[in-house]
Amino acid sequence: MIRRTLAVFLCMSMLMVQGFAADRDPDRRSIRGIPTKNRHLWAVLGGAALGAGIGVLAPGGTKSAWKGVIIGGSGASLIYLTKHRNQEGPWAYVLTNTALGLGIGWTACDCGDGVWAGALIGGGGTAVIQSFKTRSKTLAKITGSTPKGAPTPPPSGGTTQPPPPPPPQTTPPQTTPPQNNPPQDQQDQDQEKQQDQGKQQGKDNPPELPDAPQPKDPGNR
Repeated sequence: MIRRTLAVFLCMSMLMVQGFAADRDPDRRSIRGIPTKNRHLWAVLGGAALGAGIGVLAPGGTKSAWKGVIIGGSGASLIYLTKHRNQEGPWAYVLTNTALGLGIGWTACDCGDGVWAGALIGGGGTAVIQSFKTRSKTLAKITGSTPKGAPTPPPSGGTTQPPPPPPPQTTPPQTTPPQNNPPQDQQDQDQEKQQDQGKQQGKDNPPELPDAPQPKDPGNR
């Protein structure tokens, strides 16, 4: 009876909060949404609240509620990390999988041994896969590791090196076009033609000789 009353109270509270939020005029803060640096924490809190609600409805009382908090919060954190790779460091994956293994081991065994076994398997397995890498894309995604053969991504928040500058382009040498001078053979042929024409004109028109002197008449002596 207490669990049902608590569940109804939570549902009514969410409806009342939604009603109060609807009456408020939107501004720049509400349009902007959750800041990027707080989204991971917001996802963990939302998952923990969701798990707590499910644990309250499940049999087991307070113990089930705490199991739901651990599994819901760590599960939401793992989903956020897989959607936003390289935003958090490798320790975020180790802590998240440690908490998730703890909650799953506690739920499966309902004993202290299950808690320790799940925490060690989750955290230790994540650290091992991060160290040795794996070919499975699924394991690489949930452990924050880089698959074998893939290029190593740059660290988050670090400065990326600019690409190397292109090699200098050398301008090709400009060649002057050749002048349209007739070849030497053509010039020789033209000179020979001119000489032949001059010789032919000399044969056709011989030079005029001066007139011979007239003989004197002997009667005039």
